[in-house]
Amino acid sequence: MSEKAPCALCGKEATIDTKVRTGSVTWHDVESYGCDNCGNYVIDSRLVCDWKNSGSDEPFKIACLVHQKQLAKKNQVYVIMDDGFEPTETNLPKDYKVWWRKSELLAEFPKPTEMVDRALANLARELPHPLSNVSMNDPDIYFKTFCKPIHQVRTLFKHMLEGNLLVAFKSIPHANPSYSISQKGWERIEQLKQPGVDSTQAFVAMSFDPVMDTTFQQGIKPAIKKTGFECLRMDNHEHINKICDEIVAEIRKSRFIIADFTGHRGGVYFEAGDAMGMGLPVIWSVHKDDLDNLHFDIRQYNHIVYETPEELKLKLQNRIAATIH
Repeated sequence: MSEKAPCALCGKEATIDTKVRTGSVTWHDVESYGCDNCGNYVIDSRLVCDWKNSGSDEPFKIACLVHQKQLAKKNQVYVIMDDGFEPTETNLPKDYKVWWRKSELLAEFPKPTEMVDRALANLARELPHPLSNVSMNDPDIYFKTFCKPIHQVRTLFKHMLEGNLLVAFKSIPHANPSYSISQKGWERIEQLKQPGVDSTQAFVAMSFDPVMDTTFQQGIKPAIKKTGFECLRMDNHEHINKICDEIVAEIRKSRFIIADFTGHRGGVYFEAGDAMGMGLPVIWSVHKDDLDNLHFDIRQYNHIVYETPEELKLKLQNRIAATIH
């Protein structure tokens, strides 16, 4: 049975159902919300209770994040659970394909150095025209800027003005100014659309066969760290989404990709091609014994050919230093 109540995340009026039924499964410890700002979601009722008792800012942070996610998929129903939740066939009905633990959502909240860029991208996303005004009177301004209360929004806008990302003007003397995104601001937004432009992550695509562990641990990983980047290989990365979706997301977040074709796993070909389609640099490598087995489509690329992990480490380190800027 549905009733009106404040959204558990943003506080706006929403519809709520405290007993969620999907097929033969009833969840007694979750609540279902329908909110114009946060969309349709199911949430662990213990989280809602804890937030009410503690006055935490976590609901606001999550509301900012899901507001952004809902812009792309407005009809998607998602689930937010406490950190101890583990999905099973009975506690996560198949109709709910998207779910997050609380800490995993909060980890996406922008760091101080990311705040201006993330807010600028949000402000631009819903403008009907590039020269349209941005106003602090926008009812969703808090969720677009990751700032609350209003004095924090004003401070953020001040930083954007000082960085020449916004232009302020007044249509009426003594009125509050309106803002438009400047030419420099739009240029910055275009830069942000480029995959991995400011990333320090290097994505590693390679066989997960145990015989390749030494190659990774003594060759690839230390070479990446020596050149100042962070190494990500998917078997060492915890995630909750479909593996193919998570791989694409992590490649997009990376500065470059290392694709080692030793063992000729199909996934490595896929991931290298995906990175190339995004415009990311790909560094190619293969063990000398497998060189002749490379598919003809990639033979023309300049592969690092190695015999030992130590040789790969040195060559890879030099290639990263010479080609990744």
